[in-house]
Amino acid sequence: MALTLSIPIFMLCELFSTNFETFSVFYFIILTYFTVNMIIEHKFTAKKIVLTVMQFLISIFNICFALVCPGNWMRSAAEITRWMVDFNSLTPIDKFALGVLDTSSKLIMNNILFLLFTLVLFVITLKKSKSKLVTILSALPMCSVLLITVLFPLSQNYLSSYSLLFERSTNINPMTFNSPLPYIAFAFFVIIMTICVVLLLNAGKSVKSGILVALVFSVGFATRVVLGFSPTLYASLLRTFIFLDFSMIYCIVRVFDDNKELFENNKYFSKYSLVIGTTFVVFYALNTLIAISSQY
Repeated sequence: MALTLSIPIFMLCELFSTNFETFSVFYFIILTYFTVNMIIEHKFTAKKIVLTVMQFLISIFNICFALVCPGNWMRSAAEITRWMVDFNSLTPIDKFALGVLDTSSKLIMNNILFLLFTLVLFVITLKKSKSKLVTILSALPMCSVLLITVLFPLSQNYLSSYSLLFERSTNINPMTFNSPLPYIAFAFFVIIMTICVVLLLNAGKSVKSGILVALVFSVGFATRVVLGFSPTLYASLLRTFIFLDFSMIYCIVRVFDDNKELFENNKYFSKYSLVIGTTFVVFYALNTLIAISSQY
């Protein structure tokens, strides 16, 4: 009886949650991944097929609804005039590049969770990898954050051109088509995010686990990149990183869980990890509350 009642409640919850189009795409991709796994492992039953098809239909319905909803078209027209008058002159490739540039720059500059995420990847790789080259590459994402935040005074003196990658002038628009800076910034950010994905693939306890955490991070990143296709990109600020933030939290917990045997006999890790973790949670919570309050 309880199971019978839980199914329609779950479907109603999915209908409500996937009404936000970016999460609907997120859910659709993750659901596809688990569906493929069930097919490969022959774990499908008649009931699972029905439930999976229902979930796909709800997700697809909300994606289509967002695309054809008259209110979204009216809002888009109003926001183009207000925020991005050159929006209609951009090609789909330009909008994709704009989404990658804006998402990556804000993620590296303004998201302390990404610093923890890159630190975790570096520590796991340092403990697991025997290759110096791989270890050096694993430090690049973390260094990219430190050089524009904690070590910014140092980078200004010795790497002054680095900060240019994060300026608004690097964004793709008709005025910057002939400038090399947007393309250099795009290549740099793609390299950093690709390294993160590869490190996640290698950090999993198994190939299946590695693919899952890499996929979760990639889809979370994509939920913010798609804002490049919206004229409200510059108006949305950091609140649109919510799904990417949750993706990184999941990846951090999952990667540590997959590699906990690396730290079981490390007394220093056991001693300081709880203190560092608690400090981060408190700081992150305060930072989030301040960010929310500043919007009102």
